[in-house]
Amino acid sequence: MAKQDESPYEAYLRSGSSHSDDGYRDVRDILLQISRDLASAQGRDQLLQSMTNAALRITPSADKCVVHLLNDEGTHLIPVVCSQPAPLPGEAGMSADTGIAGRALRECSIINVPDTHDAPGFAPLKSGADLRSLLVAPLHVDGRRLGTLSISSAERAAFTPVDADLIGVLAAQASVAIEQARLLQQALRERERSEAVITSISEGLLVLNKAGSITSINPALCTMLELASPETMLSCRPENIPGLCDLLPATTTIAGPFEAQVCLPSGRTLTARINAAKLLHQEAERVITLHDVSEERQAAQARALFISQVSHELRTPLQHILSFASLITDLDDLSAEDQRHYVQHIEHEGRRLGRLVNDLVVLSSIETGHFGTLLERFDICELVETATARIMAYAQLLDIELALTCPARPVSMVSDAARVEQVLVNLVDNALKHVPAGGRIHVQVEPCPDDHVTISVADNGPGIPKDELPRIFESYYQASTVRPARPNANVRISDRYRGTGLGLYISRQITEALGGNLWVESELGRGSTFSFRLPASPG
Repeated sequence: MAKQDESPYEAYLRSGSSHSDDGYRDVRDILLQISRDLASAQGRDQLLQSMTNAALRITPSADKCVVHLLNDEGTHLIPVVCSQPAPLPGEAGMSADTGIAGRALRECSIINVPDTHDAPGFAPLKSGADLRSLLVAPLHVDGRRLGTLSISSAERAAFTPVDADLIGVLAAQASVAIEQARLLQQALRERERSEAVITSISEGLLVLNKAGSITSINPALCTMLELASPETMLSCRPENIPGLCDLLPATTTIAGPFEAQVCLPSGRTLTARINAAKLLHQEAERVITLHDVSEERQAAQARALFISQVSHELRTPLQHILSFASLITDLDDLSAEDQRHYVQHIEHEGRRLGRLVNDLVVLSSIETGHFGTLLERFDICELVETATARIMAYAQLLDIELALTCPARPVSMVSDAARVEQVLVNLVDNALKHVPAGGRIHVQVEPCPDDHVTISVADNGPGIPKDELPRIFESYYQASTVRPARPNANVRISDRYRGTGLGLYISRQITEALGGNLWVESELGRGSTFSFRLPASPG
């Protein structure tokens, strides 16, 4: 007759039956089912709950089962799953180095305590005074300590060596399952972290498998190439994707880094620096990165053009100065009028060099963050009249009328006089480059009722194309205006139209630094008006 609370496995062992007996089949079925439950558990919590259920099934004499896991520091055993009654929420656990559980974990052996009242090393497990029998099995894999599996009973000597064997088998299975669940969770976290990095980086990223199909593509690359969402690109081949097919050669020959260009659907030309690398241990798979260097290339071209233009701007005035100085020195019979004419040219070219140097100094201070202003009180009308008078002689050489309109009374303001003059001269000089011979430039000073002053430079030149207006204040940019039909014979047309492309950019930077603003109004074929507005006194 079977003992009360006897497990199927114990009944099988006691009967001495062969493997064909029902007892063996019951034990086999229970162990197989436990293996299936542990293997099919979804997540760690369900896995641990399956462990407690299995422990109570194979040891009917147990009243309770508790699973403790080590905390991240490995210092305490924290109860994570418990059959009823459950431990208190937020229970701090117990030291991993004390008590029966600590000993089982330390020695990696199963400990069976017939009577906790007689066990000097027993540490209460928050289970109440009715706990008498305790069996603790360590959870560990390859020397890595994970925690403990404990069963308890209110009866003294409730657990047999057979129970210990069964719990030991369960603990071994559970340890492997717990470690697999931990590794899976770690892999999922690493994958999420990798996906977050891939999604957040600004460079385009593409992963190709050994068949040359896309297994991963980040949003930055789709944005760069004006493509649909990354999900629609998966499993496609790069040669079948617009834009990407023009950037990448045959996947088997990808090397790097190299640069390639493609015209996008929006009309923008993309220049990309492309690099490819083999995945570690996966030589047939490749990771390809694409970095948008379009702005870098445009900036490099602009800098190269700027250097060429500055060289020309420096060389031409110097040549003129040297030529006119040579004429004055070498010609003994030079009339006073011719001499005055040549001196005017020398003076103008000298001032032209001075303006270029000033522009370069301002540009350097702007780009290095050291641009500053010096405030002083001055009469803006007097400043404009003086600056215009210095330019008047050159305007006459070009057969261009330079007119000025100022209020009859002085207009006092507090600002940086030298900077204000630099803006004005840049605007007038810009107009002189584009107004045809016989044309007109009108400079006007107009006080405003809100304690501001507006200075405008209007011309009847060719005007600026509408689509270029938003860009004319960019550094190094020069509008493609129509050249005048009747250039003055004394000034070569190539000299009149070359420039650094810095004047308007610097003028806007100065104006904004002084608390004002600079704008343009233009109509193609009817001229342009540049105006800047400054506070008459600092705010």
